[in-house]
Amino acid sequence: MMDEQLTVLRDVVGRLASAGVPCMLTGSHALAVWGHPRMTRDIDFVIEADQSGVARFLDACAADCYADPEAAADAVARGTFFNVIHKPTILKLDFIMRRDEPFEREKFGRRVSMTFGGVSVDVITAEDLILSKLQWAAPTGSARQMEDVRTLRRSAVGLDEAYLARWAPILGVAEQLRATDA
Repeated sequence: MMDEQLTVLRDVVGRLASAGVPCMLTGSHALAVWGHPRMTRDIDFVIEADQSGVARFLDACAADCYADPEAAADAVARGTFFNVIHKPTILKLDFIMRRDEPFEREKFGRRVSMTFGGVSVDVITAEDLILSKLQWAAPTGSARQMEDVRTLRRSAVGLDEAYLARWAPILGVAEQLRATDA
C-alpha cells in the first residue's frame, strides 16, 4: 500500500472512531493484509452506523473530503453504500453499510484488529473475505474476484475450512468455493 493511502487510511479510521462508527476494512486493501497486494485507488470499509453516526463522520471529513450527504443518508436508509473523495489525493473511499442479516452480523463480529504500515484497523477475516468475494463474483462471474479467492486460499495461513463449508451453501456459493480449491 502506498504511503499516501496509509496516511488516508489512518486519518479515516481515526475520524470513524471519533464519530463513534465501528468499521471493518475490506476489499483490495484487506486482500493485501492477508498476503496478496493489488494496486487500487480506493479503500473499502464496512461500517455500522445510523444516520447521526454517518452525519458525525461526514462532519469530521468536511475540511478535506467531498461527500454527498443525501447519498450517504440514502445509503443508511437502504443499507447500501456511499462514497467519499479525499480531495488532496483524489482517493475514493467506499463505505458499505453493514446489513442486518445473519452472515453480515457474524462477519462484522469476527473482524480482527491488526496493525500494518503503522495503522491499526479492524480487518475482515480471510474466510469472510473469501465468502464475500464469491458473493461479489456470483452475478458477474468476475475472473478477478475468483483469482483473488484462489490466491487467498493458497496464501492465507490457517483458514477455517469448516467455517467456509458451513456458510458457502447458505450464501449460494458452494459450487464457486469448490472451484477454487487450492
